[in-house]
Amino acid sequence: QFRAKAAIALERDEDVTAATEISVQFFAYQRVGGVYPCMLKKVSSDRDFSAFIKPGQDYYMVDYHALSTLKDNDSVSSSEDHGEKQKRRYGYQPKALFVSADGKLKPLAILVRRGNKAELVEPGDPNWQIAKFIVQNADFNQHQLVGHLGRTHLWMEALAVSTGICLPKEVHPISKLLRPHLEGTINITDFATTDLINISPQRNNGGI
Repeated sequence: QFRAKAAIALERDEDVTAATEISVQFFAYQRVGGVYPCMLKKVSSDRDFSAFIKPGQDYYMVDYHALSTLKDNDSVSSSEDHGEKQKRRYGYQPKALFVSADGKLKPLAILVRRGNKAELVEPGDPNWQIAKFIVQNADFNQHQLVGHLGRTHLWMEALAVSTGICLPKEVHPISKLLRPHLEGTINITDFATTDLINISPQRNNGGI
């Protein structure tokens, strides 16, 4: 929705700044009402945010360290799925700290991490808008790769295979219950590993 609104605003030559910024309220709301709200954890201390955490307040954090397994792609891709300006791709693993005040979340700081490099960014810093976009992007990646693909499709593929092998199709009650839900699971997972993510031996440049 944000991307669509930004594109419309730019087409109409409206306020370019408003179309390329994330408000503090919207950014905080995305942690509980965005694509992957289960990342938010309550914390009482953290080494990276020790200067911001004070006694007597409720603090919450999102940590996308799991994305550290992603590798940057500096190579020029000839894949038809990669646009002219999308040849180089970088994976960030940010952390963000929030404080709860009056029933609402407020971002306090973002630790922007990429590989061995890290930068602590606060509201008002020149890179604050970019840091918020990096967290948004990491949230999408965490949801798509870990929550949706890894913990849903790939786990369910093992269940689909074992159900087909071990439980009789017509007479076992659990088999009859599960099979409608497992229909297409193996096909979808096969598509994901050949056309979506970068492990396909059938494509020179991997998935999109």
